[in-house]
Amino acid sequence: MCLEGAYSRAKEKSNVVVIIPCYNAGERLKRVIEGVLNYPFDVLVVDDGSTDGCIDTLVGYPISLLSFPENRGKGWAIIEGLKKALVNANYDAFCFLDADYQHDPSLLPEFLRIWSDTNADLVIGQRDFKSGKVPLASKVGNIFTKFMLKFFVKCPIEDTQCGYRLYSRKFAQMIAEKIKPGRYETETEILLLALEKRLKIVTIAIPTLYEKGNVSSHFRKFYDSFRILKSILKNLI
Repeated sequence: MCLEGAYSRAKEKSNVVVIIPCYNAGERLKRVIEGVLNYPFDVLVVDDGSTDGCIDTLVGYPISLLSFPENRGKGWAIIEGLKKALVNANYDAFCFLDADYQHDPSLLPEFLRIWSDTNADLVIGQRDFKSGKVPLASKVGNIFTKFMLKFFVKCPIEDTQCGYRLYSRKFAQMIAEKIKPGRYETETEILLLALEKRLKIVTIAIPTLYEKGNVSSHFRKFYDSFRILKSILKNLI
């Protein structure tokens, strides 16, 4: 199906929801929302206990909002966002992108096109980690996780930690039922579930976008890396 066809299909059926987990994203969040609203997709922002007032900048925008009273972790935002969105029986595709503009909203129609053309259950972004734009800590963390997943579960995905994703409704329901929410390890567990169930996974090349110093990231290098490793090893038991 051509790009225009996928775009029209989504518009006619109103079958796409874009879910944006958010924690203290500052003015970046407003930029992401405005980019997503260029397309006829429903938008759900999951506020993971933000304290910087970023949610206040969204007043008047045609979006849905789910807020936590305190920070729980990105995994909680993902799972609770999915559960809320799954209540709407019209949604066939569930797209996720980060709130800090590391994921370009203009690629959403391309995610939809690939999903429509391949009937994939998971479409996942793939950044170029050979690029000089990637902070060293992020590059090392991704290489380590990729190696662990490839070694233990034969995972063919190069960018295992990318949060720019699309889930089919079938997979979204599976995630909501089987994945226990946590922090950054939740995305790894979702990928492991797709591999375990032999679901169709397709990748899409996306730009490598990082702010200088990666100041928008809330990833704690040692703590969150340990949780990811623990999830991988738990899957082997």
